Amino acid sequence: MCPDVIIKKKGFTLIEVLVAVMVLSILMLMLFASFQSFLASSERLDGKERADRVATPALEQLEKDLEALFVLPEPRFMPEGPDDMPDPSRLIGKETTVNGQMFSRLGFASLNHVFFGPDKRNGVARMVYYIRTDEGGRFLLCRSDRLGETGDDTRPCTDPVLMTNVTVFDCRFVDGEGNEHQYWDSGSDEFEYDLPRYIRVRIGFLEGEEERLVETSVAVPVSRRRV
Repeated sequence: MCPDVIIKKKGFTLIEVLVAVMVLSILMLMLFASFQSFLASSERLDGKERADRVATPALEQLEKDLEALFVLPEPRFMPEGPDDMPDPSRLIGKETTVNGQMFSRLGFASLNHVFFGPDKRNGVARMVYYIRTDEGGRFLLCRSDRLGETGDDTRPCTDPVLMTNVTVFDCRFVDGEGNEHQYWDSGSDEFEYDLPRYIRVRIGFLEGEEERLVETSVAVPVSRRRV
């Protein structure tokens, strides 16, 4: 005679159920936090990529202009005296106030003249990067390009606009010893009539309600000492 086999059904205790629910909750929270972090990182990357796309054309234009920087050769250049004309190839960087806000202004001579219309002449042009406002009060980054001129006069009504909704245009000038300056004048004895080694440029602009910032360094390909 075979013995009876008794199978006892055993369920989960309340404590085991609570532990399982707790573990599942922790896993879900960790998964949600990871997903949120991924989304935030993606948004930051997307924002940086958009900022780079907006600012890159202006920065590339500045870099091209500086690559073609024109300065008088040392044997021809003499520091200006009281009655001398200003050096037409001097690089001048300074801070200016536009509608109560500080922006940099950068002027120099370059062979990278961009001609418009029927005038196809080439030569040394005076370039000026500066900020102005439009009728709506927005700050605009403009580029002045005047062939054969020596001063830093601009024509806001016709100078091309490189960027709109600008919040920051800041240039810092780094000398041969690595010191940073807020302004520069290569026609001044203060800087030994030399040029900076490179220029740190910071551009900020509004994209909707958010401010985007882009920073870069642009090398100055030539140098000059007082003769």
